[in-house]
Amino acid sequence: MLVFTETGFLEDPLQKCLEIAARDPLRPYLFVGSSDSEADDFAALAAELRFTRPEEGAICNGIKCTSKRAHMAHLLPGGKNIAITSCAFNYIDDAMLKEIWYGGYTLLSVGDAIFWSDRIAKYSAANIEEAIRRRQLIPVAQGTYLLSSAHRAEYVLGMLDIPLFTYNDRLLTRLTAGGRSEMFWSPPPFAVNAFRSAHIVHAMPAASSLASYLRIFGIQSKTEEGGRQHNRDLASLLRVVPDGKFNERGEDAGAYTTRWYLKEKSAAEDVFKDMRNVLLQAEAGSERSSHVAYAMPNEILKDLKESIGRPVFRGRGFPAISAADCGAYSTARVLCYCANTHFPVASAAYFHSNGVSFDGDAWSTYHMLRWISRSAVRNHEPVSVYVPSKRMRGLLENWIQAQGE
Repeated sequence: MLVFTETGFLEDPLQKCLEIAARDPLRPYLFVGSSDSEADDFAALAAELRFTRPEEGAICNGIKCTSKRAHMAHLLPGGKNIAITSCAFNYIDDAMLKEIWYGGYTLLSVGDAIFWSDRIAKYSAANIEEAIRRRQLIPVAQGTYLLSSAHRAEYVLGMLDIPLFTYNDRLLTRLTAGGRSEMFWSPPPFAVNAFRSAHIVHAMPAASSLASYLRIFGIQSKTEEGGRQHNRDLASLLRVVPDGKFNERGEDAGAYTTRWYLKEKSAAEDVFKDMRNVLLQAEAGSERSSHVAYAMPNEILKDLKESIGRPVFRGRGFPAISAADCGAYSTARVLCYCANTHFPVASAAYFHSNGVSFDGDAWSTYHMLRWISRSAVRNHEPVSVYVPSKRMRGLLENWIQAQGE
């Protein structure tokens, strides 16, 4: 059973993970963080539990480990507490899962550290047939492939009664929507069952695409509710810039999406003008850059060229969706969320075709609130939030209202 421990957006998720581990300190744990820094931070926070970070070049039983993965393979049989990144988790093979199973490990993770999918550029629709011919890809069902692996352990599969084709350290699925095909890879669907228990700390469990993906393979999850007071505190600090001339462009349902920015050549410049006016209004004429942060789709931020005409915004843009933390914006009191985020169409179609529902609005709300929570609200200071997209503004206002109920 996969357990989601709900936490407030202003709570420290690593502290929550530590609290879960402290319930049974004699049990071995595998912590999965979204980055090396997060894994390092947790290992430091849980110093009394002696978490080890796999290292390339480590000496185990007189043998030099050639990679972090090799070091982890040496650590697991000894029942060591281990802190790794999502990248290392995705490379866990069947031999490691055997040790996880017999060692009685508990999985700990934070938010979206374990991704249900990630795009693979190597296997595009154009070269799938060639990959199959070379036996790099193994077709197992219509539109579904396995990446060939030398690591297959029938002992674990036999214990869990798992069909062989659904279990591997690489499951590839071709997602087709709107006439376009994309290749994704995912973590082992049944890897969760190798752990005695699995806990993910998440600020909004309904927004976890991982839970929906695992339901396709029969793995259910439950939620331990919490963080309500913290979210009420966050909601009380938010002042949404009211409807008016600054929100006119957002009436269109497609406004502020990546496609909208690319289609409207002057869109970015116009958005910067609106943001400047909001900043001047909220800060009573001040244009101090430390007081502002803005979000746009990551593709648009990459294409934007810094210009002398908008120095106040230079270096203050943060992707609307990003796994990285960013303490640089903890002084920002004027937040401009100039994005309209949607769950990927191909992924939504994949869930639908497999009879699994997913709350795309919750996903959008979660990413917006996670971005907002990196601002001055961290210091319990009130902030002005400018959300020109009518859809996104409605989601935010609905969430704020729900916290007061």
